Amino acid sequence: MIWDDSGVDWSRYGAVVLRSTWDYFEKFETFQLWREKLRASGVRTLNSAAILDWNSDKRYLRELSRKGARVIPTHYVERGSACDLAEVARDHGWEELIIKPSVSGAAFRTHRFAAGEAARYQPRIDEILRDSDALVQPYFPEIQSDGECSLLYFNGVFSHAVRKIPAPGDFRVQSEHGGRFEPLEASAVMRQEAQRALDAAPERPVYARVDGVRRGGEFFLMELELIEPYLYTAGVVGAMDRYVDAVSSVLGI
Repeated sequence: MIWDDSGVDWSRYGAVVLRSTWDYFEKFETFQLWREKLRASGVRTLNSAAILDWNSDKRYLRELSRKGARVIPTHYVERGSACDLAEVARDHGWEELIIKPSVSGAAFRTHRFAAGEAARYQPRIDEILRDSDALVQPYFPEIQSDGECSLLYFNGVFSHAVRKIPAPGDFRVQSEHGGRFEPLEASAVMRQEAQRALDAAPERPVYARVDGVRRGGEFFLMELELIEPYLYTAGVVGAMDRYVDAVSSVLGI
């Protein structure tokens, strides 16, 4: 069922498992109202309503960093405030930058540019800040050379990992932008850092995807995806069973 289908009587269900609400960030106010409607009707969600609230805004990265997770460096900018991109690049010594809204997904309104192009992209960050908070981060070129790594966890237990590779010349790893993925043997360092991020979350999620990038033998967290992550279970022996078992055990079925 589609989450914003007005013809669905969600109160008929005891629980709703979110799997592909991949446009929620484009309809965020509607999404919030829908989740509140579920909550008011006593309908349980997986992941939990508290986790969905917390994870829907990327400012959660600041909390994870404070709790010891190795988060990619991030400059946070509040909605309605000014942000001079050239100044941010100069102050942090960043040669390439990424800007994105604090509520986004699938590279929505995400831009990559060299520090020398800051003036060209200034209108983009100004536009974002009219609607929401924003994040400014250094671009890690390892995303193009090594890919973005995703570790999947079900009920807090590691299941499997993949490496997501962008199309040549691009930095976006999503399939709709030409990205592809392949199985990955997650190192002890990666799993340790992923676990650190999960432990810093407000509660243990039923399903989670930890996205990050490798640099200099370390693993830097980019996102902790707890709302509607693609789980990459296809072709991974036992992965779907582990996911189903996790959901079933929480629901008591």
